[in-house]
Amino acid sequence: MENFIDIGIDFGAENIVTVAVGYDKLGRSDLRLINLDGNISIKNYIAQNKNSNNIEIGSEVKSYYIHKEYIHDYSWISGRYKSYILEEEKPYFPILPEKLFEYGIKKIIEKIKKFDFSILLSGALRNLCVGIPQSWNIDKKKLYYETLFNLWDFGEVYILSEPIAATIAVYKKSLKDIANKNIMILDIGASTFDISFSKYNDKNKKLDIYNINYRSNYAGHFFDVVFTAFTIFDSINKNAIYDIIDRVTKLKLKTISDYISYIKLNQDKFSILLLEIENIKENYISEIVKFNRKRVIDINLKNTFIVNKQIYENALKYYVSLIYSDIEKVLNIFCKVNNKDSIIPVLCGGASALYGLEKELKSRFNELDLISISKENSNSKIDSTIAIGLAYYSQDKNLIEKNLNYTIDIILKNDENIEEKINVFQKNEKYSKSKSLLKILNDEVELEYNNISDGSINIKILKNDIEEKIIKFKNDNFSLGDKFDLELEIDINDMLILKLKNLSKQITITQIL
Repeated sequence: MENFIDIGIDFGAENIVTVAVGYDKLGRSDLRLINLDGNISIKNYIAQNKNSNNIEIGSEVKSYYIHKEYIHDYSWISGRYKSYILEEEKPYFPILPEKLFEYGIKKIIEKIKKFDFSILLSGALRNLCVGIPQSWNIDKKKLYYETLFNLWDFGEVYILSEPIAATIAVYKKSLKDIANKNIMILDIGASTFDISFSKYNDKNKKLDIYNINYRSNYAGHFFDVVFTAFTIFDSINKNAIYDIIDRVTKLKLKTISDYISYIKLNQDKFSILLLEIENIKENYISEIVKFNRKRVIDINLKNTFIVNKQIYENALKYYVSLIYSDIEKVLNIFCKVNNKDSIIPVLCGGASALYGLEKELKSRFNELDLISISKENSNSKIDSTIAIGLAYYSQDKNLIEKNLNYTIDIILKNDENIEEKINVFQKNEKYSKSKSLLKILNDEVELEYNNISDGSINIKILKNDIEEKIIKFKNDNFSLGDKFDLELEIDINDMLILKLKNLSKQITITQIL
């Protein structure tokens, strides 16, 4: 049996994490975190080189993003806060998220193609799955799928919502018996914090995603705001603060909540300090907390701040109190119709690896047992839960049972220009594997192109008895007598992918609905 390597990519706001699932040299199933640039993640900071016009991504770009006054070769640079045109010295310009995704995922796929997997796994590259927020609508999903489809040269491409990926990861890693349990996904990312619920039925491999999907205001980036506020607010930094916040403003800021609100409102003004805080959080927190060492933040010649163990711990406790207040609200709503004892909270997302957060959050759950794949004492500072679930789904999309809520009719025209309609699927049919038209139609029926007028084949789509859409496949290479097959894929959020194959010419045309 031929071995394959399947890829999952968690495209986070701060870190891009890539996981591969496949087989080792002894034929045993294996899962690997892929260090594409020698690091366990790639920083999601993107820039365009003004000399070559090439797109660059990663830690080096981030360093220039923090210190824009450095000599650089970039015409524009984009990161967590804003996008900047550097060459023309304009303070801000918008780059649409879908364009940044296209730039970023293209660079990641280029790195994957160049990466030597043979030292980790055996086999050829096959499928790719990329995670997206559950809140995305179908139009956004179509756009991202089309981007991936145009970039990936190997097997299939999939997009999967992050809560589903997290549930698959917990199920596959066998951290706990989750069958018939209500899984509460706490996806604390750098820019978003989503709380959602799912249930996995191990008997029929059916994953139910409930409608409760709460978007909290306290994503990982908010901790940087809190951490910065506690740093400024502390008495050891009282001199440096006057160069950051003018005296008149400072007189109005009485409590730590005042400082947090002020910094959040003026994030662009504090962007360098916030990013330096993020750098300390990622690289030096262990030595600060374990060994109580001070770290000095120099954001220019005037402003020097000190961070120590007490400042960090105070900020963390304050932050956890905020996120747990939102968790309690959602739990109270969910438990009105569900038994609380059946709930298993799962911690994941980029910010979930924040040092001490899991331990502090566990102390507040009391009777509920919080679990995570990235353990508290792990040396990894990056959470890979969602990327793991994406990789497993990429390997086996039949982990999840799907429902096909469409009626699909093929409309062909014969030599006399008379339409002939062939029904392919009926509404609400169970869908578990890729279905081929020729395997479904009666053996006596041939799907054959007999139209010589406009070179097209029409497919009529009816969804939920409301929408009607005619998909017209058109190709100049269609010839009289050509035979076709139609393959259908569907993801678990009702996005339909039609692949019309010209069996005579070996041409495949894809439509995403």
